[in-house]
Amino acid sequence: MTKNKPTITVITANYNTGKYVDTYLDGLKNQTLKPTNVVIVDDNSIDNSVAQIQKYTNTQWQPRMCGPKDQARWQTQYHGMLIDLIVLQTNRGPAAARNRVLDDYQDMTDVFAVNDMDDYYHPTKIQKSLGVLQRFSHVGLVYSDYTRIYDDDRPDKREWMPIFNYDILTKENIVSNNSVFDAKVLKLVGLYDESLRVAQDYDLWIRIAEVSAVYHIPESLYTYRVTATNASSSVSHDIRIACMQRIYQKIQQRKQGRSHEA
Repeated sequence: MTKNKPTITVITANYNTGKYVDTYLDGLKNQTLKPTNVVIVDDNSIDNSVAQIQKYTNTQWQPRMCGPKDQARWQTQYHGMLIDLIVLQTNRGPAAARNRVLDDYQDMTDVFAVNDMDDYYHPTKIQKSLGVLQRFSHVGLVYSDYTRIYDDDRPDKREWMPIFNYDILTKENIVSNNSVFDAKVLKLVGLYDESLRVAQDYDLWIRIAEVSAVYHIPESLYTYRVTATNASSSVSHDIRIACMQRIYQKIQQRKQGRSHEA
């Protein structure tokens, strides 16, 4: 990543988190380096998410007729950012929602930043993450510490993430979920695995770590909200175990593939 003015696209998969639109958008609006695009994919929410997003920006939204037939789409300009709102007609899960963004923007984006709707960025999140990618060309993924709060905004604690180590990553997810990565790595590792109900980001971080360096910023650069609808707490223990087993199986399959190539 060496471009002076790279294109930065924020990926947001939303499902029934419309009540957090204000803090989410304020976090992006207040960035010291604003993203070029903010793409929100609403995964067929049954709350008022779409209305809340369109109302809070207080801007004119223009419908877009391009794209698959299973979606509706609008765009607007908001504080120098192009917001692309995609509304899916059927619920497909966060991996499919994020992949919709990657499919559309991969060839016109230099950097992707993940930002869940119920979380929010601190002001220097994008600027500091991009700075790492620009300084170190071998780095493909940047993550940071973060601050946890409860659903009612009560503070919980500061999460101190460890310095990156691949062996540790293959045992537990030490890369925070709202991370930033170079779009070029997707050409090497592919997109999110839609067959996984949970830990899709963990699976992607491992695959990126196998082809590029990963960098930890030891600062709290975003706030993570603990809610009853977080993916990790809204699926059964058996499903979580099955997903983790599948991820570890994929790691072994890739190792075997590399050993055969050697």
